[in-house]
Amino acid sequence: MKKLWVLLIPGMHIKRWLLLLLVGFIFLALGVAYVQVQLYRTVEVPEVFHYLTLQFLPRTVRALLLGLLGLTLVAISFVKLSERLFSPFISGEENVLDTVYRYYAPIKRPKIVIFAGTSGLGMLLRMRKEVPWDMVGVVPPANAGGAFARLHSTMGTTAEEVLIPTLDTVRVCAELEDGTVLKGEVEIAQGKRVPICRVFLVSEASDKPATDFRPTPEVISALEEADTIVIGPGSLFTNLIPALLIKEINETI
Repeated sequence: MKKLWVLLIPGMHIKRWLLLLLVGFIFLALGVAYVQVQLYRTVEVPEVFHYLTLQFLPRTVRALLLGLLGLTLVAISFVKLSERLFSPFISGEENVLDTVYRYYAPIKRPKIVIFAGTSGLGMLLRMRKEVPWDMVGVVPPANAGGAFARLHSTMGTTAEEVLIPTLDTVRVCAELEDGTVLKGEVEIAQGKRVPICRVFLVSEASDKPATDFRPTPEVISALEEADTIVIGPGSLFTNLIPALLIKEINETI
């Protein structure tokens, strides 16, 4: 019987229906009481009813005894009826109350931060309603506004689900082993005949390398609360490495 208290745990969505059931029983009891009083006043009942209704006891004692008996019978019938109705749908190692608790009990959803390209984020965020995870995507810093807009228009993502790593306008660049510097995602994607030895960010305004780009507070907060950080899928040099070049994001990870 102690397990019945499981039904009163917040978040179980059961207390309101138990209360409604109690109110229903109260109205039913009042209706029966009115009928009983009317019968006593208008119909001659056998002497045996004097003992069946415990009229030889004070009214307060009678009310307590009958109330306790009624609650006990309701609880037993509720548990047994539930077991009979739901036993085909639960495993043999747990009872109905354990199954109800496991189904309705609040579950801490793991928080996952994903660094990926626009296509990779779109693929992963499509699963957000099918898996028990709180997923937050971080778009690449170069053309972050455009990537955010594309995800919002195609998938309806919100500012809480897709974050921009920095409010600074940046461009990703890559230096090849022969000294050539490729600027922008298109040049890097098309010019990989010589191995890349370094990837760096430059300010779009000055076109000069910088290391003090400011991360958005939302990204830092998400990283601090994350249970898991996923890097990928996406282009290594244009999608994945650039966000990690922002000093505070790198240090937070």
